[in-house]
Amino acid sequence: MILASGVLGVRSQACMVLLMNVSNIIYMAAVGAQFGVCAIVGNKIGQAKLQETKLYVSATHVVNFFLPGLVAGLIYVYYDNIIRSMTNIEQIIETSKSQRFIVSITIFIYFRRGVVRGLHKGLSIAKS
Repeated sequence: MILASGVLGVRSQACMVLLMNVSNIIYMAAVGAQFGVCAIVGNKIGQAKLQETKLYVSATHVVNFFLPGLVAGLIYVYYDNIIRSMTNIEQIIETSKSQRFIVSITIFIYFRRGVVRGLHKGLSIAKS
């Protein structure tokens, strides 16, 4: 690991740390959505309110279509401001700007996957 860090250089490592921080912040939103969806769906199934459960599941699918795109779009648009809030070194900011699209796509995928996992967990908890 130490040898690899010497090959990469300080600027590349700093960019990686910034990108990891942005990804971790947004991943926590996906985890929060996962727990929220799991709790609501599991609660409605536990109360034997199947019609409301179907309504929550279908509403979650609709929201899961638009919300991750909105979050990824906002990250893409305000990426420069987010990175500048973490560092003021211009070389690192310029290097990390080339990863803007990849970070946005990754956030979109994580957020959608988190909500779907919450649905599956809520439905599977209620079955057992």
